[in-house]
Amino acid sequence: MGKWELRDSLHISLQRLPAFAKGYCYSRRIMYVDKENYFGAGELDLYNPAGSLFKSQLVFLCPVSIPKTDDVSNRSLATTQDFSSILSTNT
Repeated sequence: MGKWELRDSLHISLQRLPAFAKGYCYSRRIMYVDKENYFGAGELDLYNPAGSLFKSQLVFLCPVSIPKTDDVSNRSLATTQDFSSILSTNT
C-alpha cells in the first residue's frame, strides 16, 4: 500500500478586496496545496469577519488495492470542523 511521507505544501491566503468584504461571512481563507501535484484545495481554514478561526476542512486520501490487479486507487474522507459551535461534519 505504500509508505506515508511528509510533503512540501503551499499555504495560500485569500482575502476579499475591501470594497467587496462588507457582509461576507469569511474574512480570510487559507488553502494548503501540495507543491508537487497541486492536490489539496479541499484542505482549508476559514476565518470569520472578526478574524478568528471559524472552520477547518481536511480531506484524507486512503490508498485502496483494486482486487485481482496490481493497481491502487484512492478513497477519500472529508471532514469539516465548525469552531463557532463545535460541530463536526464528515462526508
